[in-house]
Amino acid sequence: MINAYQLNTTISYSTIAFVFLFLTILVYLKDTKNPRNITFSLYSISIFLWSFASIFMINSPSEEIATFYDRLCLSGAIFIPTTFLHFILNFLNHRYNRSNFIKYFYAISIILLAINTTPYFVLHTAPVHHLNYFTVPGIAYYLFLAHYTITAGLALYFILCCLLLEKSKIKRAHLIYLFYGTLLAYFGGSLNFCLVFRIPIYDLVPYGNYFVSFYGIIVAYAIIKHKLLNITILLKRGLLYSCLISTITILYISFIYIAEKAFQGLIGYKSIVVSVSTATIIAIIFTPLKILIQSLIDKLFFKGTLIQISEENQLLHSEVAQKEKFKAIGTLASGIAHEVKNPLTSLKTFTEYLPKKLDDKEFLLKFSEIVGSEVARIDDLVHQLLDYGKPSPLALREINIIKLLNDTIDIFNNNFLEKNIKILKCYNQSSESLLTIDPTQIRQAFMNIILNSIESIANSGSLSINIIEYSGNKIQKLFKDTGSGICKPDLLRIFDPFFTKKDKGTGLGLSITKTIIDNHKGKIYANSDGKNGSEFIIELPLKSKL
Repeated sequence: MINAYQLNTTISYSTIAFVFLFLTILVYLKDTKNPRNITFSLYSISIFLWSFASIFMINSPSEEIATFYDRLCLSGAIFIPTTFLHFILNFLNHRYNRSNFIKYFYAISIILLAINTTPYFVLHTAPVHHLNYFTVPGIAYYLFLAHYTITAGLALYFILCCLLLEKSKIKRAHLIYLFYGTLLAYFGGSLNFCLVFRIPIYDLVPYGNYFVSFYGIIVAYAIIKHKLLNITILLKRGLLYSCLISTITILYISFIYIAEKAFQGLIGYKSIVVSVSTATIIAIIFTPLKILIQSLIDKLFFKGTLIQISEENQLLHSEVAQKEKFKAIGTLASGIAHEVKNPLTSLKTFTEYLPKKLDDKEFLLKFSEIVGSEVARIDDLVHQLLDYGKPSPLALREINIIKLLNDTIDIFNNNFLEKNIKILKCYNQSSESLLTIDPTQIRQAFMNIILNSIESIANSGSLSINIIEYSGNKIQKLFKDTGSGICKPDLLRIFDPFFTKKDKGTGLGLSITKTIIDNHKGKIYANSDGKNGSEFIIELPLKSKL
């Protein structure tokens, strides 16, 4: 029969397993290409494997089965510090993340994983405290302990170094939480070594495990939100605060129950009515104590009054907005400098030769052509910048999307003939369906994508355009070409302003397209394997939410 300690320990491991399995899926699916999300998911799955296998180890019916699950449990534990260090290097964008530094730690983890299959790592499993079985370490287990301590210590050191150098209030708040949260979580998780080395503070182990679960939830939430403002506000409104208050409440109720039982034993009454009345009186008497404890928790974890916290939150909002503004200005300035420099260089070169070749008709003709071309290029860039920086307000009206798309395709008929491009249409939508959109801007978005496809096809190919209506609430347009494709690293940047691989491109076309689609509350995606063409997918709501 399972005892209370074993049940509590099983629940604590189960909580960790559930939380980190959920977080693995949630964080990874949030952004499958972001190294920060990928490494956090690896860290989460390592913790899941450790905690999940631990459930079966401590509840195994025999030593042989328990030892098998122990080795499986340690397979996850071996990679916990390494994957966490990798996550921290990504999170901090540390210079070591761009070197082979982390590979050495993975190499050590793989060596330990191989040793884990031998008695040198785990001799066997044996009962400890009120658990059926737990690890009896071999000589190599101490190497794992050293690896665990050094790697986790390095991660904390890197966080602390960045914290001391960071000047932004937002990032400092985040790093402070990350440092102390990590310290607390690793302390809680490390209590499991007490069971391994038979250190008699076993009753703390289940409660230490809960720290790991709380920490994982808050860190993952911070990653997913990305634009985190004030971590103390997040904690105040988040799960940790609820858990703290719940813990106080549980302890408070437990105290009332114990006090009532003690009072019952002293007086000797057995009436339910008297018991309830006594418990109520005790609760009323000790309510101020509960309020005092909650107040102390607020001051300890969430410094300041609600008004002060609100004011600080507004300041952090302003800081974020200001930083985003400077970032956009920097990007635009860099792009303008790069794009305008080339035509100006051409104009300057020809202007220097002009006084010497006033009688050279061929030079003057060429000069006239180039000046006109380069000025037109600068003018086009300025217009695109105006479209990007100050998009005109949406002029919404009901439009037949198929007619709009066909009219847009017709504009490029000459281009299709010149490059021998076949147009393949597949519209499985009712021709009567209407969208509430700005036809001019949506036409521009379609034109940018079609033009992009035409330029990617060298000579002879196809462009397929599909329209699909889903469940009556959104419509999807697919543009798939057989051009040169887009390499995977570039897929992450193609919608960034001024990003282009074309000799004469400005890098604003797809950026403007994304802005247009976003303004219509839609989405745009791009897929490509880098060889067999590209696919652009636009989703727009059938019923406008603007």
